[in-house]
Amino acid sequence: MPRRSWNYLLLTMSAVFLMCFVLISVVSAEYGYGDVYRLEEETGQWIIDHGGFWASIDRIEADDGFFSNMGANYSITGTAIIDFEDLSVEDTYATITTLSSMNESPGLPDNTCEYVSRNGIFSLKVTAIPFDDPNLVDMVWDAKNKWFSLMHKNTIAKWQFTYKVTNNSSKEMFVEEVKDNYGGQLAIESWSISFSTIVDDQSQGNVNLDTDNNYGFSWTNFKLEPGQTAEITLTLATRKNPSGKQQYNECKLYTLNSTGVLKYRYKCQPGKGKYSLTGKRIRVNVCDKPPVSISVEMSAPGVDWFIRKPGDYYVKAFDAVVKVKGRKKVEVAVTFDGFNNLESDNSQQIPVFYSLGDESNPGHWIIPENLNNTELGLKASAVNDAAFSMWQRVVLGTQSVGTYQDTGVITFTLVNSQLAICE
Repeated sequence: MPRRSWNYLLLTMSAVFLMCFVLISVVSAEYGYGDVYRLEEETGQWIIDHGGFWASIDRIEADDGFFSNMGANYSITGTAIIDFEDLSVEDTYATITTLSSMNESPGLPDNTCEYVSRNGIFSLKVTAIPFDDPNLVDMVWDAKNKWFSLMHKNTIAKWQFTYKVTNNSSKEMFVEEVKDNYGGQLAIESWSISFSTIVDDQSQGNVNLDTDNNYGFSWTNFKLEPGQTAEITLTLATRKNPSGKQQYNECKLYTLNSTGVLKYRYKCQPGKGKYSLTGKRIRVNVCDKPPVSISVEMSAPGVDWFIRKPGDYYVKAFDAVVKVKGRKKVEVAVTFDGFNNLESDNSQQIPVFYSLGDESNPGHWIIPENLNNTELGLKASAVNDAAFSMWQRVVLGTQSVGTYQDTGVITFTLVNSQLAICE
């Protein structure tokens, strides 16, 4: 297929396939992770190598995945390596790959913000609840501007507020009050409380809502043992104004809450006063375009092969998924470069084949040269992710003991996109 030149490079990755072929006389299945399929020559059928009698694999951990914001350029690199041992060697071994990455860990989900007091006693976590309507763009937390981005006005938007109290002392804590007030555009839909452990005859305190306007809550009079935590979670939604029009009805910055407050004291502390901690004021910017981000996640950035007997084998190397936030649709082109058969220092080769199948099954097997001329189009949206799986097949014969290696690069390129428009 002829190559097209894309104007915008989003993300480049080097797909890491660390394959350690260990030929040994002792049968062991201690490595095994994932299904390895072997071609049974007598029947011509592919069968799973149960127990790792012929071969097994160990997938390298993917950590938090590989993430890129639009306009940024991150890369990961690595080398595919195969190591052999002579059949007379008893001990097995594996080469360890160090995967260097410049990706930024996203930490909390992008629809969530969290404040924790410096002493760790009081925390407030706020999560924007996704819309049921696929035509609406979900809210995200803009960490740079410190507000939630809501593209749509006059829309029922919902948040989940969780207030957590932790007794990290060695004394019994008495919580006098946890409270907060909310903007006049919001109503409390539901609430619940929970404790990390159950203590006999422990009071769960009293929860009082502003029943006239649902503008706030107060949770009072409960105790926490050392190490115990308690939470109250409330779901809030935009209400209608007195004239019957759905809030928020103007494009501007609104305040969701007044910060949240915790008041508490400890048992058996004569002369000590009461303590108070303040949370955080959370805001939402209505008609604000949320930050655009495109992320690429892989289930495993590499595979360690352990081959005990010559044969024809295949395995799923990884699953990859493209996720989109802040746009309705994007198209990402996936291209492959530099893939070859694995080669040793003395120029011997091990044939390798690849397949871009689905999550469950490989498709048509192709040689590395054909893979290098393949373009895979992925269409993702804020509602539907786009995914593919790479399968790998190796044919081990009578190659001599040695190290065989090759490096390939997988490039993800933004082709076009459709911006979500605020009504």
